[in-house]
Amino acid sequence: MNRLSIIAAGVIVCSSVLASSQFKSMVGSSEAASVQIGTVNLTTILTTPVFSDKQKAITEKYKADSEGLQKSAQALKQEMSDLEENRKTWSQDKLKQASDDLDKRKLEFANKNAQLSQQQINEFQSLSNEFINAVKTATAEVAQEKGLSIVLSESDAITLYASKSLDITQSVIEKVKL
Repeated sequence: MNRLSIIAAGVIVCSSVLASSQFKSMVGSSEAASVQIGTVNLTTILTTPVFSDKQKAITEKYKADSEGLQKSAQALKQEMSDLEENRKTWSQDKLKQASDDLDKRKLEFANKNAQLSQQQINEFQSLSNEFINAVKTATAEVAQEKGLSIVLSESDAITLYASKSLDITQSVIEKVKL
């Protein structure tokens, strides 16, 4: 008897959920007919000169520092090799002094490298945030001009299909300003 009550309750709950969802789909169908949807391909936007030129400028800005660090790394590597070769001929004091000096320079190198990397990361993050805001603003402007209610990203894994007639990517690219 108890099992029968549980099954009956389950059937009632399932039928109410089904009836509720069908009612919502009937009510929502008139709203859905008035929704205008557009799509944007963010991958295409990311490869436009507006964004890629700024990325190149940041990379170019740090090029000399990066090359300097590479030369320092090579010099440290050579000093380590020289120290290893001289282990047999140098005194303990001289070896300790050279080893301590080398350790100090390696630490300074690591700190400079970390600092430079962090500066680059911060600039790229700032550029990304600026770009995202510019794309959002441009997308909102284009959506309003075209009377769109929703704009989806073609790059999302969730967007399974979008007709090319819905694509507003080029219009967004034209409006993006950094």
